[in-house]
Amino acid sequence: MDLQFKYYSIQLNREEVDMLKKIINEDHDVGLFAIDDWICIDLLYKKHIIVYDKTREKKPEIQPWCRSVVLRHLSKEQFGE
Repeated sequence: MDLQFKYYSIQLNREEVDMLKKIINEDHDVGLFAIDDWICIDLLYKKHIIVYDKTREKKPEIQPWCRSVVLRHLSKEQFGE
């Protein structure tokens, strides 16, 4: 999936997309993330899509500046548009 912004796009693989879905899911608690999940979370952080507490005590959040774009692309993917 490509997150298309005004002047550039960020390419995400299937694992990163699934991780974003977990992050926006309010029922998915920080304690449910596996160790391998934190590797993917760190990659999303390096792509400037999310922010997270390095102590892993708080759930990661989508960056406010790109939240609407991420949510729009995830909903398009869910409904097959």
